[in-house]
Amino acid sequence: MVDPDLQIAGIVEKGKLLTLTTQEAIRLKVAEHEVKDLGELYRKFQLEGIAIENRPIPWTEKVAELMPDQKTIFNPTLLWFLLGLALIFLEFVVPGVILVFFGIGAWAAAVTTYFGLTVSFQSQLLVFAVASILLLVVLRKWIKGKFYGHVGNVQDQTKNLDEFTGQSVVVLEDVIPNKMDGAVEYKGARWRADSDEHIKNGEMAIITGVDGIILKVRKKEEG
Repeated sequence: MVDPDLQIAGIVEKGKLLTLTTQEAIRLKVAEHEVKDLGELYRKFQLEGIAIENRPIPWTEKVAELMPDQKTIFNPTLLWFLLGLALIFLEFVVPGVILVFFGIGAWAAAVTTYFGLTVSFQSQLLVFAVASILLLVVLRKWIKGKFYGHVGNVQDQTKNLDEFTGQSVVVLEDVIPNKMDGAVEYKGARWRADSDEHIKNGEMAIITGVDGIILKVRKKEEG
């Protein structure tokens, strides 16, 4: 039935799968009878009155059903969903409030593909690109201000962060060159920080610039 190499004269050509209606299956003796429900099946074979036992599905089969088969692995909906998930996780590794929008764009493509709105890869790619860029343009500045250092009634979210160059900050976690684990406090907000010199927790530092959401700082000279 599912072997494309099988050829039956007058029924199926080589290279095509064999599909039969119920009447065709009975005519070709692939099936013997047609019944509309179990009750008719019992009557046909004189099985009325017998006890029917419904056995539960073994847990091993339930687990096996969760394992993706080849068809599921290459399901475009699943692939777009996994791509979106990966991009959103990458946002935490390479912060910048950019990848998260492409992750949401991939999920948008997954949704439209699931509902059959985008069948071809080109249409899925178009949804992904349009949704990602639109979200990036419309929401990036607002989300960046909300979650990466702006404090309500203290810092104007419309100001360019470069205007804060030269301001003093307190080091919350050691700032070590070429490591992105450092943190400072500026105007009541916690910022990630980087420096060309080691600045210890509790010391004062000076903002020398901004790289995305990371403050570039140097050690504040005493006196």
